[in-house]
Amino acid sequence: MLGFLTLLLNLVTSKDVFSSIIDDTDPKSLIGSTTHPLQPRGVSEDKPIQTNKFYDHIFLEEQDSYIFSDPYRFWWTPSDSENIGLCIGHTDESQRVYDTQNTVSQFYFNPVGLCSLGFGASDIKTSTKPKLDNIDHMSIRITAESMQTTLISGQAVPTMIYHNSVPSIFTNTFTIATLTATIPNKKYEVTLSDNNKWIIYLFGGDISLSKISDTVIKGSGNFDGYIQIVKVPKENSNEAIKAYDAHTGKYITGISVTGYTEGNSGFYSFNYESAGSGDSSPLVFLLPHQIDTLQSGATKTSIKLETCTCGWATAVAVDSAVTFKETVPKDYGFLPLKLDGTPLGYSEEALQKIAAAATEELQTDFYENSNPGSMYFGGKDVAKYAEVCLTISDVLGDAKGTGICMKKLKKAFNRYVENKQTYPLAYDTTWKGVVSQAGITGDRLSDFGNSYYNDHHFHYGYFIHAAAIIAHIEPSWVNEGNNKVFVNMLIRDYANPSTKDKYFPIHRAFDFYHGHSWATGIFMAADGKDEESTSEDYNSYYGMKLWAKIIGDEDMEARANIILGILQNSVNKYMLYAEGNVQPQQVQGNYIAGITFMNKIHHATYFSGEIKCIQGIQMIPLTPMSNFYRKAEFVKREWNDLLAPIVDGVEDGWRGILMANLALIDPQKSYEFFGKSNFNKNMLDDGQTLTWCLTYAAGLYGKDAVSFPTGEATTPDYDGEDPTPAPSTPTPAPSTPTPVAPTPSSPTPVPPISPDDSCGTYDKDHYVCDGGQLCPILNGVSYRNCNGACYNPSEYHCEGGQLIYGK
Repeated sequence: MLGFLTLLLNLVTSKDVFSSIIDDTDPKSLIGSTTHPLQPRGVSEDKPIQTNKFYDHIFLEEQDSYIFSDPYRFWWTPSDSENIGLCIGHTDESQRVYDTQNTVSQFYFNPVGLCSLGFGASDIKTSTKPKLDNIDHMSIRITAESMQTTLISGQAVPTMIYHNSVPSIFTNTFTIATLTATIPNKKYEVTLSDNNKWIIYLFGGDISLSKISDTVIKGSGNFDGYIQIVKVPKENSNEAIKAYDAHTGKYITGISVTGYTEGNSGFYSFNYESAGSGDSSPLVFLLPHQIDTLQSGATKTSIKLETCTCGWATAVAVDSAVTFKETVPKDYGFLPLKLDGTPLGYSEEALQKIAAAATEELQTDFYENSNPGSMYFGGKDVAKYAEVCLTISDVLGDAKGTGICMKKLKKAFNRYVENKQTYPLAYDTTWKGVVSQAGITGDRLSDFGNSYYNDHHFHYGYFIHAAAIIAHIEPSWVNEGNNKVFVNMLIRDYANPSTKDKYFPIHRAFDFYHGHSWATGIFMAADGKDEESTSEDYNSYYGMKLWAKIIGDEDMEARANIILGILQNSVNKYMLYAEGNVQPQQVQGNYIAGITFMNKIHHATYFSGEIKCIQGIQMIPLTPMSNFYRKAEFVKREWNDLLAPIVDGVEDGWRGILMANLALIDPQKSYEFFGKSNFNKNMLDDGQTLTWCLTYAAGLYGKDAVSFPTGEATTPDYDGEDPTPAPSTPTPAPSTPTPVAPTPSSPTPVPPISPDDSCGTYDKDHYVCDGGQLCPILNGVSYRNCNGACYNPSEYHCEGGQLIYGK
């Protein structure tokens, strides 16, 4: 009891770190503006519009694709459907479709389009389209003629409000086997032809329901009130019905997030707004990672339904605020952190090897090499060079070397502050966000779809990490020119916490319900949003945490810590198959999800089907934050079972990624690999430097350590001479192809591409020009252009401008 009262007191007295605005600078003053070629449907409000949320399909095309509320799916029926309205779907675990071609399933998905029941009304026509408002990061209100509903994350009781129309309940997939009035005019039980039972509750009006066909239930007259529909789980069905009876009547109309930190703990709350009749608490579904960390404000019921990819959701009766507690990475900073409590230490030999690598890498032209025509690759470039500067400053303590490195790094970063990169940024006044201009007038998949809000946290997170390092070494840089407002602008784009900021939606990337970000922007996808890289997800908030610390924004730092804590929990529950994960046995041998969709798990990447890439994309970039997520036991099992058998045969940059990851469990072996006198630089990824790989592994190894960095930066001495040779030519970046499943076969030889000079100047060792589109050369394979998307021709072919899997 005392613990609960202490928690309650903290909730009342602690400052909410999600309420403060980061910055109110108009982004148009920094980068100019543009209108977006894709206009949102059904929206009349001139406010920031969410682009990476569970309901975004209802803004796009015909507004009739799937909304993944989990555990339910909703969609507005296409105009040629038998019945028009809002469909509700839910599938059980037994209906999942697994890959059966491999011993370990490489994917599973849930059937979509199964309209169990739907809400309709007498005034709904085939031409009716939903109108949308109250657009928030965890909810949206949908209005269609006389019907109105709010869809939320974790919807437990789908509710439709009716205004003076005759309601209908329909199924477009099954038939209605039975309709039973258990409480006339108030409660009806429906059994469908698939033997699933649903309950219909009526509130506010005095009408009856009757079955008028095998697929339609109709009200007896006009209705002013609301109808609620729920699915009865097969297990504990009687107890579930009792729980529904006790808590229906109320429904959720909105959710906000508040939170605070206390030591190594982060507390966050879902604050529910509700409406409806009765004195009972409304129901919502919570996911397994939330049930595990639930502190107060919710009472569990016996109702459980299978989610799409997150195990079993549990229905809870909620108070106005439900609070969760996570462990946060409070003590993580710029340098690696040893989890055994011993200090980071470097031997004389290690320092010499690191200094030699840094001396060589300082000869690189940071400025020319950090403008590849891509915010993603450009961000990786400035971040890796920043890690070189960090090492020279904090580990080697070399003032002149730090000055040389910082001068080069600041020049490279300043190009982006001044917006003079190949494809500048612009503020999109349509959806309200910072986008690359690469895809505004050209291919929408340019730079991985950045212009259409794909991957913003991935791309901008690298820049924010780099900026934090610059500011750590030279604090005065923060307030020079537009540096601070530029970096803050990037953070505001994907992690704005406040509705007071009129230029950006709140929490564009992070999904507080699922506990991780979604990378997909305003693209249609039958399986919903997805995320391909857990590590680049947490890297974006790690950079935000470091930047906040430097600029003294305590609320931003606390928010970042809370999000990082939530991420650690969810990533290890759903995406990395650590102990206690909830994924089915059929996919456990993959050790990771791969691409996590809202409706599908696919052990794949968007660019390769090789194990080194599928596992490796979850490792980059290797930073001090890596061991907070990638637990030693998980890394050890994945290494022994999947990576050790293949690593010696990997001869490209993925070898560097895998061997850097090995430092988390065997830093000695990792250090010895990178410390070879004849180390092959081709085994470094384009986001790695030998300097940082040695710094990371050697510091964790620590044998014969003579130097123990304290995390203090060395003041740069700018009198040193820049050793950079003549500049090279920058190159644009490729766009992204369709996901590729793993394949054991060797790539099919592909005929060479005919010379094409329509791409201008580019690096012919790493790119080919095909039909005016630059495409990469990866693992010796020259990618081809298909209507603006680059693809691997050994695994795909282009037909009529569309990518088709198979040669």
